Amino acid sequence: MKIAVITLHSVKNYGSILQTIATQDLFQRKGCDVEIINYTREDIRFLNNIRLGAKNRSVLKRSLYFIVLFPTQLRYYFLWKNIYSKHIKLGKRYDSYSDLCNNPPLADIYCSGSDQVWNSKWNGGVLKEYFLGFASDSDILVSFSSSVGMNKIPENEQTLFYEMLSKFSLISVREKHSAMLLNQIGIKNVTCILDPTLIEPADYWINFISNKRIFRKKYLLIYQLNANENFDNYAKTLSKNLNLEIVRIAIRFDNIVRNGHKKYIPNLQKFLNLFLFADFVLTDSFHGLSFSLNFNKQFAIILPSKFNQRLMNILELTSTNDRIVKDYNNYDIANNMIDYNYVNEVIEKERKKSLNYIDNILKFKES
Repeated sequence: MKIAVITLHSVKNYGSILQTIATQDLFQRKGCDVEIINYTREDIRFLNNIRLGAKNRSVLKRSLYFIVLFPTQLRYYFLWKNIYSKHIKLGKRYDSYSDLCNNPPLADIYCSGSDQVWNSKWNGGVLKEYFLGFASDSDILVSFSSSVGMNKIPENEQTLFYEMLSKFSLISVREKHSAMLLNQIGIKNVTCILDPTLIEPADYWINFISNKRIFRKKYLLIYQLNANENFDNYAKTLSKNLNLEIVRIAIRFDNIVRNGHKKYIPNLQKFLNLFLFADFVLTDSFHGLSFSLNFNKQFAIILPSKFNQRLMNILELTSTNDRIVKDYNNYDIANNMIDYNYVNEVIEKERKKSLNYIDNILKFKES
């Protein structure tokens, strides 16, 4: 049985690429022939985001913008190319929605997800490709741990959301909040499952990692996606209180101005290694939270200003919402240990539910 999956595999974000690998492997272990649909939005193709970011700037500012960001883009380009060749089974390249409609991949089941495939603010609109709009009426459409991401579905998009998702045979999302938003527009029987990076247990990810520590001293790991001076200052004091060095996963080369020992755009093995051996994690990232939970790390969360419901939902699920930093002068979080016996029980229960959902997809095809 072949399943074709469309997701945000080409976004230069560690969580996006790791959930792609996990999704592929989960279906493969169920005996599926998996193809990750090789579609990339124009705005996130190599150098395009620099061009778009430099738009409407002066010639001098455009030049400086390009000089600063080009090394980062080049590093991601070759790193992601290597990941594709080693870990992901990509199909033929599609450059547009019309390409997909004119010559869609052949599959028994078409799947949307995981990640923020239905976040129209993040994706720059309701992109029909992520709603499998290129499939025919007779095809079987499902979603797998998809995310709306937004706090609400814009009113002018609700009808299109409904029309597209009404064609799906099975729908699963990774947050209770996403399920609620879909229910509000008339999409019922939505199943909540884990993000693929959590469906895969810690041992799965440890197989990617060398047992050798990258950083020898005890350290507080920072994985920060959003610029926030309060975050940086909080990390500095927290590390002193814990007597830990700061190690930062630097997602851009211009992060040189940030505090901590920088590990610039590490490969996947080093990225996971840094989480596995961390003594404490401070993050504003959904997948930073996921790997902290999976590796049973003590952590603190600084919520981003946008799309924070997805973090809130997993914190509430695991009863770890007390790990949110609400006062930048309060460092007591570090003194309260997470009960991982309880957390692991919850995640294992949800993990089984998520695997059962995959079984239901395959049974649906058999019927």
